[in-house]
Amino acid sequence: MSEDGNGNRYAVEFAEFDGVQHKAICRRDLGTRGNRLFMIRGLAKELKDLRRVDHPRNTVYMDGAARGPYYDKKRGIFSTDHHDGCIRQITDAACVQEMNLTRTRIIGAVGYRHVGNEPDLDTLFASWAGLNADLIAHDDRVFRRMLPLFLLEGNIDGLGLGYEELIGLAPDVIAEARERIHWLLHREQELKTTDHWKTIDFVDYTEEGLREIDKFALYRHKLDVPVAMTVHRKFPLRNGQQLHFVQAANTGIYEVENTITKHLGERDCACIIFYDGRSKLTVKLSGFVNDFDLVPVGIALDVKEMEGKQRQNVLDPAMLNAHWGGGSSIHGPPRYYNGAGSFLDNEVIIQTVVEELEKQITA
Repeated sequence: MSEDGNGNRYAVEFAEFDGVQHKAICRRDLGTRGNRLFMIRGLAKELKDLRRVDHPRNTVYMDGAARGPYYDKKRGIFSTDHHDGCIRQITDAACVQEMNLTRTRIIGAVGYRHVGNEPDLDTLFASWAGLNADLIAHDDRVFRRMLPLFLLEGNIDGLGLGYEELIGLAPDVIAEARERIHWLLHREQELKTTDHWKTIDFVDYTEEGLREIDKFALYRHKLDVPVAMTVHRKFPLRNGQQLHFVQAANTGIYEVENTITKHLGERDCACIIFYDGRSKLTVKLSGFVNDFDLVPVGIALDVKEMEGKQRQNVLDPAMLNAHWGGGSSIHGPPRYYNGAGSFLDNEVIIQTVVEELEKQITA
C-alpha cells in the first residue's frame, strides 16, 4: 500500500463538488482513479436533488448529507441517512450500510464520490469503508477485523447503549470492539465538550481519524515488521505478576502489543507507553490483565494532569476542561486543540499506574 514517509495512506487535495472546489481526501495508492471523500459542513441535500436526471452518477451521501435514505443502483447514487424519512430503530446506521454496499461490491474503490457533513464516528467509519472498498470486498482479514466495530457502532448510533446483544456477537468480541470504539471517540468527545467541534477543519479531522482506524484495520498486515521498543523496567506486583513498562514509537500500538505479549510470562502483563511520533501518548494494558482496570488509573492521572496545568498557570478553559480518557485496557491524555502533549512526564505516569494497579489487587 502506498504511504508517505510517515506511513500515511491518505492525501488531501482539492476537487470539485457542486461546481465549487473543496478539500477532499483520497488514497495515495489509487491516485486520481480512486474515490474522493468530501466533508462539507452544513451540507443537507434534499432527495429531489438526488432524483434529478442530471445529478452526477456514483455519489454516496453519508448519514445526514442528504435528508433521508435513497438507493439508485443503476446510477450509483445513494444516501445512507438513517435519521429522516425512516424508522431509525430498524434502519441500519450509515457505517453498516456502507459496509454492506462495499462488501457486496455494489460500490467499488474507484470512481465514486463520498460526501459527508459531519465526521462523527458513524460517518468516519462509513468514510473509511468508502475509501477502502476494495479491502472490505476482497480482504477477508480486514473485513472480519472491522465488522464487529461497524456493527457495534451502528447498533449504538441507532439504538443507544444497552442493546449490543442484538448484533449477535460473542460477549468478548463485543467487549473488545467497545474498547476500541471508546478510544476512537475520545477526541470527538473532547472537541465537542470544549466547543471546538464547531470550528475545526472537518477534512483534516477526518483524515486523522482514517489513520487512527487504519491502526486497527491493517496492523495484522505488518506483524512481521520488527518493532523497536525499550523495556523501561519491571515491577513485581503483590499478586505475583510482573508488570512490564514498555516504551515504543513510530509504529502502531497493536503491533507493539502483539510483539510484547509473545515475551510475557503466563500471568504477566505489560503497560505500553506508546508514542506515535506526534507528541501523543497512549497507555495500554496487555497480557493477563483480568484483575485490572485502567479507568481508575485514568482518573488518578487526570488529577495529576490538572495539578500540572496549575503549575504551568494554564488558564485556557478548553485546556482546563480536557481530560484523560479511554476504557478499561487503553487510556490516553487529553488531546489539546493546540497540539500540546501531556503535562506529566514518564516517571509520574509510571508511578501513578503502578500505585493504582496495586490498589486493585485483591489479597
